[in-house]
Amino acid sequence: MMGKMKPRERLLAAMRHEETDYVPVSPRIMLDDIYGCSCWMHQLRAGKEFDYDPHIILGPQGPRASYIWYSFGPYDMKDVYVKLSVDMNEQQYMAARRIETPVGIMTDNTRFGRSQTWDSGVKSYYTPNPYKTEYLIKGPEDLEKFHYFITKLYEDYGPSNRLPDYHEVKEAVGEDGLVEYAVYGVIDHVYAYSSEDMMVAYYRDRKFLTDLLEIHFEPVMAETKAALEAGVEVIFTPWYFCSMSAGWSPKMYRDLFAPLLKKQVDLIHSYDALCDFYDDGKLMQSADIIAECGVDVLETLTPPPVGDVDLAKLKVQIGGKTCLKGYMDLWYVIHEGTPESIELEVKKAIETAAPGGGFILGTSDSIRPGTPIENIKAYFKAGRKYGKKGIGW
Repeated sequence: MMGKMKPRERLLAAMRHEETDYVPVSPRIMLDDIYGCSCWMHQLRAGKEFDYDPHIILGPQGPRASYIWYSFGPYDMKDVYVKLSVDMNEQQYMAARRIETPVGIMTDNTRFGRSQTWDSGVKSYYTPNPYKTEYLIKGPEDLEKFHYFITKLYEDYGPSNRLPDYHEVKEAVGEDGLVEYAVYGVIDHVYAYSSEDMMVAYYRDRKFLTDLLEIHFEPVMAETKAALEAGVEVIFTPWYFCSMSAGWSPKMYRDLFAPLLKKQVDLIHSYDALCDFYDDGKLMQSADIIAECGVDVLETLTPPPVGDVDLAKLKVQIGGKTCLKGYMDLWYVIHEGTPESIELEVKKAIETAAPGGGFILGTSDSIRPGTPIENIKAYFKAGRKYGKKGIGW
């Protein structure tokens, strides 16, 4: 009889398709209306109070994302001058940038909702995404400038200042949770060139597009390597801007993104680390491609109506080699459901995906503030009830 596992051991065993005592229960969850914030300490507290297996993700999206998407700076890069001007009205901020590099000038414009905080950066998670009215890259003539800019960003604002936090948090968490380090995907949140224009370029100017993606991908690999060199054991890598839900086709995915993802996964595995791949959109047409790249964990397995995942089919399709994580709909099941309906859905998910191992019960995205507390409790309770080996699977 297997003894009781600690959360970290349980999660790692499931990711490696090893035997576990329970199906790990590890949702993404916002805890602001329960504890006042969702920091790692409150994630750990919630894991103990609600009896689940917390995973804690550190290392927010790298400088290429935060500086290109949010626009704020501060900018004190060598050889690069950024002029930032902001106009405000009652509804929004409008941030215009002029970026002067030794190889040329780029400009962009971004709109932010007024509830997004200007003076100290974007604080509110719940506001709409920034909206680009002008992108930094207009065409092939901007690639050299952008490459210079993004290289300088990484050199000056790379992950080295965040990795010490990883080790401190990992030591504090110990066996009570799994600490992962985030390296965002090739185009996630970068917003230097619109996705729609990338899709057009796939047909009209493939060389420009592949060159652009390679420039985007250099910091991904650099960030991944820096984290691995520092001893990170699980890389959390979201690529949801490449999702079928974002408009890409399976052929585009295989041609453009799979070769890059395979390079990142191979690098992760060369350090005996694990790759936790995140796509909260439609997955049934891309899951095989992603699994072929060798990812260890695939999440979030969003079911209809928001996603398209048929859990039984996906388990047969890739579940023998890839750990499946997620599935429970954060809104239509957990937020809008009842304790009784939630228990039924949890039971079905575990019965479907737990046999043979390699399943972590999670959520389609973060459980949102405002979700009835009795529903949250019912989800965790059902996860433990049916997740015990010999009971629900």
